[in-house]
Amino acid sequence: MSAHSKGIIISLRSEKAELTNDLEKVKLALENTIAKKGHLNKELLEERKKVDQLLAKVKNGNYDPSEITKYKIESKNLELRIGYLMNEIERYKKRIDSTENELIASNTELKNIKKTNEDLNTNNLNLNKKLQLVDEKLSKASKLSFSNLEMNTFRIKSSGEITQTDKANKTNLIKISFLISENELVTPQNKTFYFQLFDPNNDLITYNETTTTGERIEDYTAISVVHYQNKALKIEKIIPLKNLTPGVYQLKVYDAANLILSNSFEMN
Repeated sequence: MSAHSKGIIISLRSEKAELTNDLEKVKLALENTIAKKGHLNKELLEERKKVDQLLAKVKNGNYDPSEITKYKIESKNLELRIGYLMNEIERYKKRIDSTENELIASNTELKNIKKTNEDLNTNNLNLNKKLQLVDEKLSKASKLSFSNLEMNTFRIKSSGEITQTDKANKTNLIKISFLISENELVTPQNKTFYFQLFDPNNDLITYNETTTTGERIEDYTAISVVHYQNKALKIEKIIPLKNLTPGVYQLKVYDAANLILSNSFEMN
């Protein structure tokens, strides 16, 4: 795994741990208030049940950015509802003392609720910006990288013996290879690669291999299908050739319609 990918996973793990810790604190505050068996106790018990359910989902969930985002929003909504109930309890206590205290408490409570809502809105805005950055980083990190494109030409004799050569009139086979890097953030999938080999006259060497890319049908020298499973993978393709002429040959490799690698080699 690349250092960049590890950094993203560590960051998501830290966010999950922070969210779990915040929910545990909310649960503890609820239990302390419920133990007093006061006003709105039934409602507080219901909110504690919701906190327990969310805690279980967070602890058993994957390090998936979309799931963590959903859990954070649920947590904020729970905190808002619980905060409102706590404030209602406090206001109820003050109302018992005196009408004057009730009015003072009501005004203070309204300000607190307004301030809480403002803080929550600010936190949600900051959270959305942070999650957007995480999504952008994940999108970049979830792309495959390709490297080490190599081409070697050979002659297969009638005896079956294979010898490497750079002579055009002797070459009847080319071996192409390249690497796909390891990336645990990429979903395992089938990959189709297309090879275009151009001769010194810039004519495509083709054996009637075709595919549709977008709205265009392209001719290819060869096609290779592999199954990528997050691990580093070496791709090798052997293509038979005939009637080659001396000069510079150009090779292009496509992932679907996207050009990923290109190189050239000279035949004597």
